[in-house]
Amino acid sequence: MSNVPVQPSHYRRHTIQPIDAIIDWGLSFCLGNVLKYISRAGKKESASRDEDLRKALWYLVFELTSSTEKADDVVQMFEN
Repeated sequence: MSNVPVQPSHYRRHTIQPIDAIIDWGLSFCLGNVLKYISRAGKKESASRDEDLRKALWYLVFELTSSTEKADDVVQMFEN
């Protein structure tokens, strides 16, 4: 196994890698995921833009409430 982290193309499109911003800004796990999902929204082949934005929203709501149920409820409001 290589010691080099995987750098998928949906993250390499930026001049600043999401992981570098997450570390530099000292973001929590949840806020780091918000940044990650927003930065790749609409760029990853296996995930739609809306799916990534809903994931970002889920982590943001969880960060605000520390509640899986509340995060699920909020994201469901945005699903068809």
